[in-house]
Amino acid sequence: MDDSMNSRTVPEMTRRKVLFASAAVLSSEASINVEPQNQIQAEVDTSLLALWREWNTVHQRRCELTVLQQNLEAKLCQSPGIPKVALHIPGREQAVFAHSSQEVERLLSRADLAEMRSKAVEELRS
Repeated sequence: MDDSMNSRTVPEMTRRKVLFASAAVLSSEASINVEPQNQIQAEVDTSLLALWREWNTVHQRRCELTVLQQNLEAKLCQSPGIPKVALHIPGREQAVFAHSSQEVERLLSRADLAEMRSKAVEELRS
């Protein structure tokens, strides 16, 4: 039992040497076979990057417009409403709604409707 750990010989081929040799072989084969493919892949990556940048720009603009729309909708909901006045025009069965004084004047343009027109404009302003 004179054999000690220090007297053993180290094997010539170690795991580290195997891994290093395998990596060297694989990398040399990859550089030989893949160079044209790397160029194609680089072109594809460049076009994909440009396409993504364009999409991202459009997406950010859409997000900005969405926020703007939401703010406008909130203001619209808080406003008292769109002013309108019901006009009962002689000869028509149903009432007609006007939203501006120009509409009132257009719908009640006859001379005999002047009093109705002035009341409708006053009601619309109030």
